[in-house]
Amino acid sequence: MQSAYLCGLAVLLCLAIGGALGIWAAHSDMVSRVLRPVQDALQTIPQFVFLIPVLMFFKVGELTALIAIMLYAIVPPIRYT
Repeated sequence: MQSAYLCGLAVLLCLAIGGALGIWAAHSDMVSRVLRPVQDALQTIPQFVFLIPVLMFFKVGELTALIAIMLYAIVPPIRYT
């Protein structure tokens, strides 16, 4: 049940944050130029690699998993917006 909770929350947050960033990037060329390399880097890195820096700053737990899931899943909402 915890996995379903984390995935559902991550999807909702990614849609909200990614949609807002995508709309902002569509209206501003500077934001688009900054977001494009960040998105490319996030898309090419495997998901378990996101856990390493997040684990250094936070302890193992729900927040760590949520941040790693969001980093992995935020690219499609930004690009499709």
